[in-house]
Amino acid sequence: MTMGRISEGAISNTKHLNDLLKDIYETEMRISDILSKMEFPPGKIQELKDARLDVFFGHLEFAFQCKLFGDSNSRRAYQIICRRYGLFGMEKETLQAVGERFSISRERVRQLEQKAIRRMRAKYDPMAILITLSACKAVGIDPLEILNANADDTEDAEEGGSQ
Repeated sequence: MTMGRISEGAISNTKHLNDLLKDIYETEMRISDILSKMEFPPGKIQELKDARLDVFFGHLEFAFQCKLFGDSNSRRAYQIICRRYGLFGMEKETLQAVGERFSISRERVRQLEQKAIRRMRAKYDPMAILITLSACKAVGIDPLEILNANADDTEDAEEGGSQ
C-alpha cells in the first residue's frame, strides 16, 4: 500500500469512522469489512485504501449529512456525531463541550448521540449503504451494480426463510 498518497486527514477520518462503526455495530467493524459484506470488488477496496480515501470521505460526508438531516430534519444530530467522533475535519469533543456549544446538558447530548446511532442500526443497514455509495463514487463503480446485487441476495434470503 502506498501510504504516502493518503492524507493525514483521511487517516484520521478512517480511525474516527471506525470508532463510530464500532458503536453502531457493537463490535469491531472497519470500512473494508462493510464493503466486503456488500460484495464490493476486492481490487476496488484496495484502490480505495491506496489512493482514493480523500475522495471517499468527501462523498461520505455528503451522504452522512443527507442521512442525518433527513432522519432528524436538523443539523444538530449531524453536528453532534461529527463533534463526538471527530469526523470530517472536526475535533473530537466531550459531551460537556458539545453541550456547551448547543446550550444543552451533556446528558441531552448523550441521548441525541445514542438516538442518531440507533437510527444507523436500522434493518436495511443504512451505514453500510452510505459507505458503499461513497466508495462507489470514489472509485468509479456504478452503485446500482453493488446495491442491486445485495438487494437480490436479501430477497432470496427472505424468500427462503418464509417457505
